[in-house]
Amino acid sequence: MLAGVLIQKDQNFISMKRILVFFVLTFIAVHMLSAQKEFSGSWTLEKSGKGKSLQLKHKLNNSDGYNMSVSINDLDLKGFKQGEDVTFYIKNNTGEIKYTGTVEKESGKGTFKFIASSKFVEEIEKIGLDDVSGGELLFFTIKNVDASFFRSFADMGYSDQLSDKATALVALEISPDFVSEIKGMGYNDIPLGKIISFKALGVTPEYIADLKSQYGGELSLNDITSHKAMNIDPAYTCL
Repeated sequence: MLAGVLIQKDQNFISMKRILVFFVLTFIAVHMLSAQKEFSGSWTLEKSGKGKSLQLKHKLNNSDGYNMSVSINDLDLKGFKQGEDVTFYIKNNTGEIKYTGTVEKESGKGTFKFIASSKFVEEIEKIGLDDVSGGELLFFTIKNVDASFFRSFADMGYSDQLSDKATALVALEISPDFVSEIKGMGYNDIPLGKIISFKALGVTPEYIADLKSQYGGELSLNDITSHKAMNIDPAYTCL
């Protein structure tokens, strides 16, 4: 029994490390570009698993260090099709990416040009995101994140924490509703960094409620993180 628990804890720790490694690599990639609003580069893609999922990689021209890879559905690429000399787009309120090149059945390659939306940049600067890099703007455009997403966090009191947390919020798909639920459970002053840790570990409002029910009282934020990191299931915890 003990061996099984230790194995499960080890597996959970490995999963947590993979999530953190993914986030760190994404964070480094999007910050390696200065605050450029317009730039170009090369792209490659590979089919990812079943269905219409693609792994789309971007590399900035004249840069050996910047390389960002994202998973995307080909339905999100306007005009996407197989062939030589094809053109397809990602265009939304955040910016526009124009891709040109060759697309085959399992792969593709070519060049891209990115132009950020001036309106989007102005809007996020007003809510505290005044040092966003070009890489972040590209990432936000691919993920189709508009200014209202960040404004929701600013309205919850996180304006001064958004600058270095924006990428994590988008990469981990943290919704304002998720934060509101956590705050409503007695953690109104929870820092944005702890919210990110909760999401990366898989902590949910239901998990917190179960822990509180099991222990019969309040738990600190660190208590919750520690329990989840060790994969402690409230349903099988004995005092």
